[in-house]
Amino acid sequence: MSKKIYLSVIMHANMLYDRFGKDEILDKFPKMYRYIVESIQKYPEIRVGFELSGVTVLLLKKHAPDILEGLKDIVKAKRGVFLGTYFSDPLNMCTDEYFNYWNAWLGTEIIRRELGEPSGFYPQENSYHPGMPAILNKLGLKWMTVPSIPNKKPAYVKGLDSGTIVGVPCEVADYDKFERFYEEYPDNSIIVPIIDSEYHPNFDKIIKKLAEMKEAGKEIEWMGIPDYLKAFKPEGEYFYPPMTSVDLFYSRWITSPENIRVHEATMEAVKLYHDAVKLKEMIKGEYEHDIDIPYKDSTVIEEKNIITAEIESLSCLPDIDREYLSKDGTVSTLTRAFYLLLWAMNSDARGWFPLVQKTRERMDSFLAASALCRDVIDRGLHYVKHQKGYSDSDVMLVYNPHMKEGFDVCIKTGKALEFDNINKSDAMNLKSQAGVETIVRFQGDAKPFGFLKYRHSDIYDRFRWEDGRSVENASSGLSLQDYSLEYKFNNTHMTVYLNMPAFIETKNGTVEMDFIKYPGFKPVFVQAGHKLYPCMRIGRKLNESIYVTENYTLKDDCLECEWEFYFPRDIILGNLTWETNAIEAVIRGKFNKTYYNIPGGIIEHNSEDGRMAALNFAIATGDGNGVSVVSLTGSQCFRFDRNTGELALSLGASTLGPSSVPAHMGVDPECTNGSGIYQFEKFGFVTFKGAYRHRFAIIPFTGKREDCGIDRRAELCNKNVYIY
Repeated sequence: MSKKIYLSVIMHANMLYDRFGKDEILDKFPKMYRYIVESIQKYPEIRVGFELSGVTVLLLKKHAPDILEGLKDIVKAKRGVFLGTYFSDPLNMCTDEYFNYWNAWLGTEIIRRELGEPSGFYPQENSYHPGMPAILNKLGLKWMTVPSIPNKKPAYVKGLDSGTIVGVPCEVADYDKFERFYEEYPDNSIIVPIIDSEYHPNFDKIIKKLAEMKEAGKEIEWMGIPDYLKAFKPEGEYFYPPMTSVDLFYSRWITSPENIRVHEATMEAVKLYHDAVKLKEMIKGEYEHDIDIPYKDSTVIEEKNIITAEIESLSCLPDIDREYLSKDGTVSTLTRAFYLLLWAMNSDARGWFPLVQKTRERMDSFLAASALCRDVIDRGLHYVKHQKGYSDSDVMLVYNPHMKEGFDVCIKTGKALEFDNINKSDAMNLKSQAGVETIVRFQGDAKPFGFLKYRHSDIYDRFRWEDGRSVENASSGLSLQDYSLEYKFNNTHMTVYLNMPAFIETKNGTVEMDFIKYPGFKPVFVQAGHKLYPCMRIGRKLNESIYVTENYTLKDDCLECEWEFYFPRDIILGNLTWETNAIEAVIRGKFNKTYYNIPGGIIEHNSEDGRMAALNFAIATGDGNGVSVVSLTGSQCFRFDRNTGELALSLGASTLGPSSVPAHMGVDPECTNGSGIYQFEKFGFVTFKGAYRHRFAIIPFTGKREDCGIDRRAELCNKNVYIY
């Protein structure tokens, strides 16, 4: 007896598309969407799930409301459903749990208000991480699409907590391969192709193909996903690591030159927002005073620039913060910052083939959000300072929102400072090319507020770099051995080195590829010094196009690293793929197991492939000790090799793209590709040029990971302390 397979398509509509300008999107995309509505209405048997981001829904409401009405007619006829989704199609692995939830809430709430109750949930790029079941449970949704399930049937997907969600496996849009689908899928399973509404298939050909297969005894029947889940129960329960249908390790979103800058801006804006909210709540609770003034009264300027003038921005949807995010219709400063953050987390400005103008617009939004949050923090610290009776002229307030027990701050006032309540050995005044800076080391009990009683001074500390290949303190040591560094902490020994497998550059008008294998980077200079802590500085010239200066600070419990790359001419790093390992910071030790943080928690890495889509840190363990490597400049990919004991942090690669000019698109049912869509696109190489800075921390520990507090120590590395 022949088997029976079911079919339902998901139409993914995205009006923040990476390679198109605003005018092209508003002109051409509605025409394509109308073509889809007409095609689906032509064939009543088709069953479809409509996924439109919150931004897409509101842009269509403003510029093409007839499309939304057509989609609602299809859903009303029980031939389709609307799916919950994110507001701005973010890269969910590069946002914390809080913004994961609120971006999903806002997108899904817009669906509910404008289109009706959603049935399930589709995440951007069909991406998944184990924090999502908890998020969707809070949203009241029962199922979501996932990239893969072993038996190709819906199953229960278990999250980090005790919550589960029904996962429906999806296919990347292989529209014309239903013969293969039929052979691969088991009886009574459902095929769910994901179809970009901007690259939709020719439904005439699909209907014809399905009819031919049915005559041959290979029946594929249309059925909506909710109806299928009523007829067939999910089979099995699985726990999945982060994944997507098209790129398991998110490399195209986190490694290219512009992405490096965007992710650092993302991290800083998110930290500032959380710390501003925490300060607001503390002051509200203790003093019944609100430091979050109306946005209209804020003095922070959001400036438009010519580079982003033709790219979609918040000006396209000016009232969302008032209508959806404010409590009483008044947009506060933090509400505005929150909206800017939700908007700027859009993944199309980071990966695939984004216009540089689009990336710049998102960067500007992050910087604006940061400025607004810092304005609230400064206002709050000014208020607390006066409530505590501190003088403006001789006291600085210290705000430690995450209760760090020991930390350093760098103060720049243009003059040297002396402190009455800080030991002289815990402060340094330094003059450099960058100006005057005062470094202060805090030790003692963790408190949310502290103070520095200071006065100006004319005394500066003498600091000189001297030739030296090693430094040490009471618990650890750092020494240069040939091309790599040896880092010793108690009984833990590690090797730290720079790895760059391949690069491409233009020589005499010809593109040539070079391969450099470790240990191929001989230092040009090696220096040592002492800035409150022992320091080392290593300069390397990889070739005429690649220079790097490695700066190390040896603290009692960790090694802080700052690597500064300089590319005097355009250079392509890597093999022109979406691989992430063009530049790596490698830490090698006796490690055999690794963990990494994701939105909502920490999971063990069990994949055969060594790469991990960590939010910002990974932890390797073995032989009673371990190490955490923490990125301090935004999300990056990590790699672990059990055979060599290597934990590596990716520091950039030239991924495919971006668009060198804005793309153009048109609709023609007779066009040769059969989809009804034609495009003109022109992509360029992603090159590195100029200066790039990466900061990361290496935190060794002894004992079991769960007993020594390494998880919190790694998280605290990326938490701010503020001076006012």
